[in-house]
Amino acid sequence: MKDQEQSNQARELLQKYLDGTATEEESAQVLRWFYSFENTPLDTHTELDEFALNKKMNAQLHERLFTGETISLRKKRWKKPLLVAATLLCCSAIALSIFIYRQYQEQEHHTTLARMIDATSPAYTNDIMPGGHYAKLTYADGKEHISRDSTFVEHHPKGGNTSQQQVLVEVPKAGTFQLLLEDGTKVWLNASTHLSYPDKFANNNRTIQLDGEAYFEVAKDPKRPFRIQSNGTIIEVLGTSFNVQAYNEKVSAALVEGSVKIKKGNHENLLIPGQQAEVNGEEILITEIDVAKSTAWQRGEFYFDGTNFDEIIQQVGRWYDVEFENNTSLQTASSFKGTINRKAPLSSVLDILKIATGKSFTIHGRKVRIT
Repeated sequence: MKDQEQSNQARELLQKYLDGTATEEESAQVLRWFYSFENTPLDTHTELDEFALNKKMNAQLHERLFTGETISLRKKRWKKPLLVAATLLCCSAIALSIFIYRQYQEQEHHTTLARMIDATSPAYTNDIMPGGHYAKLTYADGKEHISRDSTFVEHHPKGGNTSQQQVLVEVPKAGTFQLLLEDGTKVWLNASTHLSYPDKFANNNRTIQLDGEAYFEVAKDPKRPFRIQSNGTIIEVLGTSFNVQAYNEKVSAALVEGSVKIKKGNHENLLIPGQQAEVNGEEILITEIDVAKSTAWQRGEFYFDGTNFDEIIQQVGRWYDVEFENNTSLQTASSFKGTINRKAPLSSVLDILKIATGKSFTIHGRKVRIT
């Protein structure tokens, strides 16, 4: 039944493309299907704009459709050049729509996020580009939407709906996303993060669920405290800026400005700016921190302080969708301190890590070995 539904969805999309009613995103999906038919790596076309893609696709199809056995088609005049491509796609989709639709849904974001490229240095087998803006939003009615928007994405209840409908935002490895909630709160989501929130908050509180890492600028509303629930920990604020990290059942919160209340079981602590709370079991540990370090990713940076190499390896792994091998060899301190732009290719980050640690790094596909 699921395969049949996916097949129907693929055919409906192609029909919309033929009718000229497809959205920009749907048209882009059809173009990607074309390249999957051609066995052409999608990575090589991601830098082309839609016009260039259309021109390239139709040039290839024109040769097929208007030569040899298809000579009778020469008399046809197409008002829209893309109809030529869509016709061929429609025929191909009958046999392949199920496979392609599933492949597109599961793998499409890897073609633009942290894509592998040829190495520019003999020191590496290949290189990997940085991640980018990407998220999948799932609504209460089961509908899904893929967004690659680099600005704050805003979603309000439709049609004046006053009921609370949960929205799930999933940011994969090598992804990042910015969300504007209905109360005006701004949220930056880091890679490998899930956020669940109501499209309209209740009258007495604003509660969301987080798994991963996010930076918040909470809109002030004294009558409705803002609460983040994560791995049994509750973070409550009225209006402030702070970073929350909740990977692998560990929760920490670093406060930039305002005040934050941390609750776990029977324990409760209040943070002031420049402090971080780490939840360990039922205990809450409060420490003084360099806020710039905790919020570096939100500014588009990796932050090195000479002691946090394990943490940096995890951040790099999530952002470039790679796995590090022999991580224990980095158990060392360094006098190196500084930042690296997250827009740099992986090789540039590894070159600086090499200088800072004295170790060697090699890239093989999506694995990075430390020696």
